[in-house]
Amino acid sequence: LHSFPTRRSSDLSALHSQGKGTRIPRSECWLLRFCPGTEWKGSLKVVAAPYRKEIMRVIILGNAGAGKSTLARKLMGQEKASRLSLDEVAFQGSAQRRPLQDSIDDVKRWIDGQESWIIEGCYADIMESILDFCDELIFLNPGVDACLAHCRTRPWEPDKFRSREEQDSNLDNLLAWVATYETRKDEYGLLRHIALFDSFAGRKREFPLPSEYDSIP
Repeated sequence: LHSFPTRRSSDLSALHSQGKGTRIPRSECWLLRFCPGTEWKGSLKVVAAPYRKEIMRVIILGNAGAGKSTLARKLMGQEKASRLSLDEVAFQGSAQRRPLQDSIDDVKRWIDGQESWIIEGCYADIMESILDFCDELIFLNPGVDACLAHCRTRPWEPDKFRSREEQDSNLDNLLAWVATYETRKDEYGLLRHIALFDSFAGRKREFPLPSEYDSIP
């Protein structure tokens, strides 16, 4: 019989999950003989940690023109994730808001069908009911002037408007609506957004400057 120096399997699992190759003496690697992604380097065995897919469940909150959709696309470029704009469930092509519970139910059904996801919008009443599903809340709060400037330079959004001309025809109404952000007391206004942000006990970040958005990993 041969005797082997041993480590507990839990210790080896911890080493194997550090996110980078771990060098373990050959005599101690017998427990890892079934481990994929390993190779010998002299008398040492290099154990390659398995790839771990990052799960993203993020809610992005802010005024229209704050940069929510732009940030969502940036995050999706880093990790594969599905995106939902709450405009899609709040109105569904109608000029009138749908019943709140119908919108909430649709969002929850959508979440059930996703692994990684990003939800963005200005609807504090909908977000309040789904905060428990997210791992991080990001609040974009660059100020009304920045939001107005972003709206004026916004490219055509074919998912919302049939043509650039249709989008431009709605610009004056949008600017007037965005300008009231700091004085509104409904679910679209700054006061409700701050209250929602403060109520969330999980990971959360507020960005008051668009220049800070590039630092968001």
